[in-house]
Amino acid sequence: MCQDGLHNAEQDVLDTNQMEEPFPHHIGVFDAHCHPTDTIASLDQIPDMRARVLTIMATRDQDQDLVAECAEKHGLNIYDDDDEEDKRALCHVIPSFGWHPWFSHQLYDDTQPLSDSDPTAKLSRVDHYNSVLTPSPANEQDLINSLPEPRPLSEFLMQTRERLKKYKLAMVGEVGLDRSFRLPNPWSPDQEASRDPSLTPGTREGRRLSPYRVQMDHQRKILKAQLQLAGEMQRSVSVHGVAAHGVLHDTLQETWKGHEKPVVSSRTRKRRGSVPAAHVDEDEVTKSDIASSKPFPPRVCLHSYSGPTAPLRQYLHPSVPTTIFFSFSQVINFSTPAAQKTVEVIKAVPDDRILIESDLHTAGERMDTLLEQMAREVCKIKNWDLEAGVKQLKRNWIHFALGVANDDVENVNYESKTCLRAVYPTGTPTAVLSASIFCAAYTTAIFTATTGFPARFSSQCSNNPSRVSSACSCQPTGTTTITTTTSPTPTPCTVPGNAVINGDFECGLSPWVPAATPGTTYALTSPGEDGQFAFEVDQNVPPDTSTGREQASINQDLNLAIGQTYLLTFYSYFDVGDNGFIGVMLNHRGVYTVDSEENGGQGTWNQNQLTFTPAVTPFNLRFEFLFGATGVDKIDNISVVPSNTENTPG
Repeated sequence: MCQDGLHNAEQDVLDTNQMEEPFPHHIGVFDAHCHPTDTIASLDQIPDMRARVLTIMATRDQDQDLVAECAEKHGLNIYDDDDEEDKRALCHVIPSFGWHPWFSHQLYDDTQPLSDSDPTAKLSRVDHYNSVLTPSPANEQDLINSLPEPRPLSEFLMQTRERLKKYKLAMVGEVGLDRSFRLPNPWSPDQEASRDPSLTPGTREGRRLSPYRVQMDHQRKILKAQLQLAGEMQRSVSVHGVAAHGVLHDTLQETWKGHEKPVVSSRTRKRRGSVPAAHVDEDEVTKSDIASSKPFPPRVCLHSYSGPTAPLRQYLHPSVPTTIFFSFSQVINFSTPAAQKTVEVIKAVPDDRILIESDLHTAGERMDTLLEQMAREVCKIKNWDLEAGVKQLKRNWIHFALGVANDDVENVNYESKTCLRAVYPTGTPTAVLSASIFCAAYTTAIFTATTGFPARFSSQCSNNPSRVSSACSCQPTGTTTITTTTSPTPTPCTVPGNAVINGDFECGLSPWVPAATPGTTYALTSPGEDGQFAFEVDQNVPPDTSTGREQASINQDLNLAIGQTYLLTFYSYFDVGDNGFIGVMLNHRGVYTVDSEENGGQGTWNQNQLTFTPAVTPFNLRFEFLFGATGVDKIDNISVVPSNTENTPG
């Protein structure tokens, strides 16, 4: 969501926009994130825009119905049986329903009872705002009086679920976390009298900011509830993240924890060298019914992404079951001195995971121009030919919004109704039932064959597996559903005999608990000691060498047998020779230190081993990173296995 006060920078972009090469509008421009319902008068301009589709976000109580009304008037409706001629020249919209973190204080969490004795108990209006805002506004009665009566979260989720059922292509958004946002002060009488009636109520509208923020714990509750709804309905999500990149990643990761995709390490691939099909692309894994509920959303876009490049590796790790996209806008990413950082991030984002957006609050010419400028900017940074780049951005949006991922996506008409009509013909219950049975089986795995479809599918779907799969996943409300069950896939993150889960970091970070300190960042880095990934801590500024300071760390609780002696093995790496130490703590007691100047030198991986005998369980294993200068420390391939060697109890 665009911050107030960006319009001057935005106008500069328009004034300096150099249109040297004709822009290929015939391919289509797809806005991944915008807010035209904030300026209602601009909505009538949507059909005449050069953009092909606008993905319009709801953010608060005042705009949920407006977004729905816009979808009724301009929506992309693949269920329409009207046979009028093709309208591809018109701009259409896809609605997205969500509650933005700037307004998260206006919801109260009623999903968990306040009292066991009285399940219906709830906080008063004043107590609610005192509990979710920081610092507490207890002495700011004018501010509290200016805030609306908080709504129950369960009510909003129920209404959003019904909207998602009605609008088959609708997404969840805008949702997210924002550590920097502050509530605006109450309206003064003079300000109230001079408000712009063309703007949808609920935003800041130029008011000065108060010192009050929404507590992060409360923001996370509201976000997680909406992510779970997106998982339940299997809808894409547009996510806002400002000054909260670490906690945002952790919150998203919590939704897919335990559902990570299998990842084969390089060591295992080497052992499988003689096995047929051992090197099949890991992405070509068996998938469950794509229409079934899951605890995590299928696709997420981090909109106007402002984070560094390092977290990309975590989001793009092959074990992550959610497909993560990154979108960029002129008004947010290229309107400040941080634009150069954005350039480096765009270079690092894979070609098939990048989107463009306007993040603009008014439809029309300005939005078209900013979208074109952003498309040109991405093509320039990526060294793409303009026409080829615009086609790539189209493919990416179709994948994000519609879930259609296909190398030949130009053959997938995103607005075509013919294939869907063939699969689910209206007014023919027997045909719909047979289609449901076929689709229940067809969507449980990845099929590439262009034969074997029911006769009525073949011509209308062009024998295209991607189009058939997409149509199958869009079963209209009210048709017969077939429920399938699959056996749970064992986690690939455990190794028999090793008490450490995901000790080689090939499955992301979970269940490890990392922690950074001021001046440090952590990430998964590639390559690892012998696999694809390792855990890395970067000291980005000269460290504070005073004693008693907290260290960057990573830890995990282990389930061990009391009295059994174990051998701990891990590999360490220092990029410079005077880069400090890596310390090992067992159950919160320091027992071992790796010195960067003594352990094999810089720029190499070195093995470390020690034995210990736990006296309690669970037993905490913790690595701490103490830097003597700016630099990088890494660890990898951590194992704890039974040993016959005796040692002092831990």
